[in-house]
Amino acid sequence: MKKTKWSIAILAVAALAIGCNKSSTSDESNPASDTNSDSTSVTQQVENAREAATNAWQKAKETTTNAWNKLEESLQSAMDDSYDKKADFVDLARTNLDSIDGKIKALSDKAATASDSVKAEAQTKIQSLRDQRTALNQKLDALSNATETNWNVAKSDFQQAYNQVKTSCKETWQWLAKQLNS
Repeated sequence: MKKTKWSIAILAVAALAIGCNKSSTSDESNPASDTNSDSTSVTQQVENAREAATNAWQKAKETTTNAWNKLEESLQSAMDDSYDKKADFVDLARTNLDSIDGKIKALSDKAATASDSVKAEAQTKIQSLRDQRTALNQKLDALSNATETNWNVAKSDFQQAYNQVKTSCKETWQWLAKQLNS
């Protein structure tokens, strides 16, 4: 749902930028306008749309980073929990994994808009994220089935795998943003 809202917001900002630029830069009442100025106007509109999309991308990236930080704080706080709070910890871990799944889906959607060469490399990186996410799910299963004697080991294993997936996801987002802006 959040991805859909961001996608709509990005498209709306780009459309607004193009529409505003068109009305402020085109001078239809001036018969002296020539094809060259129309070409410049279109070029400017494209540049304005690209700038608006970049700004929207930066805002989405900032929001995602803030969400990651909040999730990390909540998970770290939960990591300090003892075995008697296992159910709460597992529920929070599942929520965090759902968030990771959403971010991987958003990456995949964003990569689909890239050039063929970027798209191919992005798909490789995204598949690696999916593989890491599958391994993380196994750690979650171990955590869910942990006993009081192996609780701390299961928590630690999950935390390490979670941090690895989270770091890989952030790196992939940064890589993709760089590729799309170049």
